[in-house]
Amino acid sequence: MRIAVVGGTGTAGSRVAALADEQGHDVVVMARSAGVNLVTGEGLVEALDGADVAIDASSPTPPDASMSRFDAVVRSGRNLVEACVEAEVRRLVLLSIANIEKPDFDAFSYYVAKRDQEEAVRDSGLEVSVVRSAQWFEFAEHSSAVDYAEDRVTVQDWYVQPIAVASVAEVLVREATRRRARDATIAGPEAVRLPELVRRLLLARHDPRPVVAVDAPLPGFANGALLAPAGAEILGPGVAGWIAGRTGAGAPRAAPLRAAPSNLPGTGDGGTSGPLPEPPGTPARAKGPRMPVPTSLEEFVIRWDAFRAGIGFEEITDTLAIEPHACDGASLAMRMPLAARLRQAGGMFAATALFGAADVTGTFLAMQVVEPGHFPLAAQSSLNFIDNSRVGPAIATARIVRAGRTIVVASVDVADAGGKVLATSTFTYVPMPSAGRDREGEGRAQEAAPGTQA
Repeated sequence: MRIAVVGGTGTAGSRVAALADEQGHDVVVMARSAGVNLVTGEGLVEALDGADVAIDASSPTPPDASMSRFDAVVRSGRNLVEACVEAEVRRLVLLSIANIEKPDFDAFSYYVAKRDQEEAVRDSGLEVSVVRSAQWFEFAEHSSAVDYAEDRVTVQDWYVQPIAVASVAEVLVREATRRRARDATIAGPEAVRLPELVRRLLLARHDPRPVVAVDAPLPGFANGALLAPAGAEILGPGVAGWIAGRTGAGAPRAAPLRAAPSNLPGTGDGGTSGPLPEPPGTPARAKGPRMPVPTSLEEFVIRWDAFRAGIGFEEITDTLAIEPHACDGASLAMRMPLAARLRQAGGMFAATALFGAADVTGTFLAMQVVEPGHFPLAAQSSLNFIDNSRVGPAIATARIVRAGRTIVVASVDVADAGGKVLATSTFTYVPMPSAGRDREGEGRAQEAAPGTQA
């Protein structure tokens, strides 16, 4: 089945695309990075050509300040419906939000826009499945209701019954592939106040910042109006299970990584002699056959040198002074010194340097698992700064979460030399045909290390 995933590089869409790909479907990722613009309609009909089903997991945003979020959502929904009709797509599965029809949310423009979107879909004449989801657990990590500051985390007092976005993705693919279209409402098994969820997540990550609860913008967010309605499908994990999956609690530790001795000037330590620590926030390893990630430091260095030269990353990697640190065939780590140019005024790592280390490490790892002749284009990234340190070098450890033909998702955690986690991040990549300039670098790597896959 040919499935078009609208918003296929977003939080939900990337998981939908990866899952559909794993199940053997022909997946089309529709996103701005792939030349598709929901708000303007650009590229929609072309991307939908030949699709049996479209799954709309998008979260449209205005192109500039002249358009409201309400208008962006409404216009995008109508553009997609018109394009599906023109492209003769048989079924449209829409990801929506549970309880948005309640009067409690009449003053919340985003929920009102989602109502309009549902109505446009139902009036389209297509086979329609509307999947209404409760708020996601991931809401606790990056949302407008949670503000992570250096000395505190301010959280709006929402009362929710959260569901894991991975469970949402499974339902979306299920409804797209079932024989007859139907609606579904889904939620998690436990009700929890958002400040408490964030507090428990920080505790599991050994994050000492206090949680400060503030009033939600509408009473409906706090009075139970968002809890699972009667007849909702209840799906795990619960709160404890989700937190364990996000922090690695109870998960098996990775095999020891082969670490290189530190020879960076100004780092002030002797490198790592044993296994790299599994930092809090590490997701479970992707299942399936082992990815072609370097298994020895020598191979790692050969591929890294070819990557820098062939892809044109010399300038950024020289600025960061980042270099191979360790690998184990399933994950790899890069190290970055606490050099003067990478420090903020207080002597700690600059936030831009930490992001750069995560970005470069994730991109290099993704490059190892995409098909030859392709480059992993970063379509989305999310980074949560947890702490900072004056202890260098910083170690960025990357692991593959999902690896499909159309989507690669990598997690990268950055820690200081003592193992204290400074930042956690997730990168979603879309493999794109690469320019000929990177083939020379790959050739050098294969020539230098016969039998390896660069």
